[in-house]
Amino acid sequence: MARPTKVQVAAREAAKLAASEPQADQPIATEQADSVQVLLPQMTTSDLLTIIATMQKQLMEQQRAQTEANKALAEAIMDSRKPYEDPKKKINDEIFKKQENLLTAQQKANIKAAQDQCEHIAGCNQLSEQKDLYGKTSIAWHRGDIGQVFGVCTVCQRIFHQDDPDFQKWKRMPSFNKMSASGSRWVSDPVAAQQRSRLKDSFLSE
Repeated sequence: MARPTKVQVAAREAAKLAASEPQADQPIATEQADSVQVLLPQMTTSDLLTIIATMQKQLMEQQRAQTEANKALAEAIMDSRKPYEDPKKKINDEIFKKQENLLTAQQKANIKAAQDQCEHIAGCNQLSEQKDLYGKTSIAWHRGDIGQVFGVCTVCQRIFHQDDPDFQKWKRMPSFNKMSASGSRWVSDPVAAQQRSRLKDSFLSE
């Protein structure tokens, strides 16, 4: 029997090698599939906690950003519902307010000056023809229901209180008007009650 040539030996080896290799459309043998292992990196508990904390932080930041966006949207909606105000109107209102305050202050000063200059004598008004010949005052006196006494000048509308320095002076003088009274009632603290019921000038006391 003749010995095979080198060419024949090489052809046989090539045929064996081709037969042992799997085809592209053939599945890998079970023994080979079992030997394939996917290597994943090992994760420690610390790594897992870090990942969870990072995810929670990102979620909180997203919620905070959403809350701020909702707040800005709500404020924008409220601002859009406000009526338009002309900036010139605001300036004019401030000017009118200042003028009103100046006018009120001037009126109070005029009233105070008129009261200081008033003689408090019946008929001393400039519209009257003659003052009272007997010098009777133009003060109408009144006694309240808890004993408080006060007077009002019918010419200048000054109010005379019991603690005024000149109260006794004018109270002793005869008046052109008869004194009025409101009756009486009992209170536990007359002084405090008189202070609470103190008659005030509604204009000058503002």
